Amino acid sequence: RDRIVGSSAFATTVCVELAIGFGTKTAAELRARGKRFRTELDFYLSDIALEIVGDFALVWLLAPVAHFGASRAAPKMIPR
Repeated sequence: RDRIVGSSAFATTVCVELAIGFGTKTAAELRARGKRFRTELDFYLSDIALEIVGDFALVWLLAPVAHFGASRAAPKMIPR
């Protein structure tokens, strides 16, 4: 929620990143595997799953965050 509030284009950015990653990965896999693509479909699916998770994590980690309410500072470990 904080990331969506922090960047109004977060959902669009995620969708564009996933579409570009999915498209380029699929094109690269088709080109590399050629006629073996159907027989190696399980490898393709695992590669696509990693691509989607990686792209989403990249966008999630780089998105700005908006904090509301109390400060979220870490508690002090040594009391004074």
